[in-house]
Amino acid sequence: MLVYLASYPRSGNKWTQELFKHYFQHPTGSIYVANTRVELTERYGAGLVIPQHHAGFLTRELRQRMAEDDRVLLLKTHALPFGEYFAGEKVIHIVRHPGAALWSYQHYLRDERLQAVELDGLLRGYYGFGSWSQHTEQWLGVATALGPDYFRFTYEALHEGEEGYCTGVARLTGLPICRPLGSFPPFEHWHALWPTLARSGKRDEWQANFTERQHRLLLELHGPTMGKLGYALEMPPPPYAAETAATLLHRVAPAQLVRLLLVRLLPRVMHTLDRGVRITRRGGWALAEAVGRVLPRNPAEPLVIHATHLKAGSQWVAGVLKYSAAPGRAVRPQADLSHFTQANLRPGALLSTIYRARPEVEAVLAGYQAPVRLFFVMRDLRDTLVSLYFSLRYSHRLMGDVGRVRAILSEMTLEEGLLYLVAGEGMSNVARIARVQQSWLNPPGGGSPRPKLQDDPPAGRGWLLVRYEDLVADELRVFRQIVDYCQIQVAPRRLARVVAGDSFTARTQRQPGQEDIMAHQRKGIVGDWRNYFTDAVRAEFKARYGQHLIDTGYEPDLDW
Repeated sequence: MLVYLASYPRSGNKWTQELFKHYFQHPTGSIYVANTRVELTERYGAGLVIPQHHAGFLTRELRQRMAEDDRVLLLKTHALPFGEYFAGEKVIHIVRHPGAALWSYQHYLRDERLQAVELDGLLRGYYGFGSWSQHTEQWLGVATALGPDYFRFTYEALHEGEEGYCTGVARLTGLPICRPLGSFPPFEHWHALWPTLARSGKRDEWQANFTERQHRLLLELHGPTMGKLGYALEMPPPPYAAETAATLLHRVAPAQLVRLLLVRLLPRVMHTLDRGVRITRRGGWALAEAVGRVLPRNPAEPLVIHATHLKAGSQWVAGVLKYSAAPGRAVRPQADLSHFTQANLRPGALLSTIYRARPEVEAVLAGYQAPVRLFFVMRDLRDTLVSLYFSLRYSHRLMGDVGRVRAILSEMTLEEGLLYLVAGEGMSNVARIARVQQSWLNPPGGGSPRPKLQDDPPAGRGWLLVRYEDLVADELRVFRQIVDYCQIQVAPRRLARVVAGDSFTARTQRQPGQEDIMAHQRKGIVGDWRNYFTDAVRAEFKARYGQHLIDTGYEPDLDW
């Protein structure tokens, strides 16, 4: 029997786990604890491919095996429910008033996870596990499908007594209650053990700390679901919390306040300086790294890998991520990729501009067991070729083989130069870029014509495939997708400012399409290859890379 102890964060899941262990003398587990995942894999996973990150751990085959076991297995989860359940799968659903849950969640993220989040953002579902209403509604929907195998209890009812919870769990699981009701240790015992988890023990503390506007926002966003659960839908009486700096100073310990200021204000200052008065990039990175050394690390943050190829907006993407993440997370990129080493693999690190094929990336990641978020940015190989030509011919700084190739291209017409790069004679960048792109398709050389999220069970890692063309078409939406996938905590307004500050127009003071061949950000548009491909270039490109364009989803056939 597999029993899910399901809840939105900070709704009493830890409390109910301890109640279960105390009164039923039975162990519990959590999908967020690595030891639990390892133990269950060893016990039930023979012959199965099971990702060891919690997000994909509960595969259908593993769930079915655990559900068929006669033993009771209780697992904590904050994830959304599955679409269907096997016989032997059951649910204990713990619900808490959204005001109290979200207020507690903000404290937990700040004090335990060292993440600066805004209460308004939590109310709107911008962080963590999303909207309280959407999360709760989906679990309420499970009640119809599971019938007697679903048991719901509220955090507020637990404050009134433990008998209802214990009786319901005994009926659901068939386990006997082994200790007298009322023998559970008091709140003070748990607060001494876990001061940030068992923080205050007060049900209505949130009411005095919400502003009037936040109370109204709570009812506007979550009122319908609150009504279903019997929570009051009227505004509590004043006084409300005042939205003043004095209130913030009163609530936040000095050390936490310093960190909040560093995390929230310093990136803005650095971004303004770097983009506004053009301080050197070396100076900007030095400041970020210095701050990062004094800030505490959050072991729950995943390692973020930004893989890509040449001329696919790599510096643009790296800049947005650098200024979206907390200071010190981004590792300074190096032209020779010496920053992409096992020494820099650590929770929370952000490694950008990794111009490598997938097998090369996996080789560096081999043996790294902590969570990884990996995304790959791809660009139409034809536009990549044109951008590469102008970069090598005019704008790229002299390094490596660039000087020699520039000298060769300077003696050629534009058509001859494009044909030279297509053929790869003495300069195999286009061929290498094509191989890098192919390596990130699943399976290599095929797959979905417009792949989004790929999953490779043998390697145990997935990755997000992002197209440069989508980024250009809707910068904010796609960057929001990237930071959400990479679990980078950044407020929507903050991300909008960063993206706007790093747009083509902001960086170049030119509109997309206005060309400057001497600039590294030359033109900023999609489909520019049509302006430069002659019949000869088109024919040669088709012969060498026509099938590649079909494989990568940029053309349905060779008729272009």
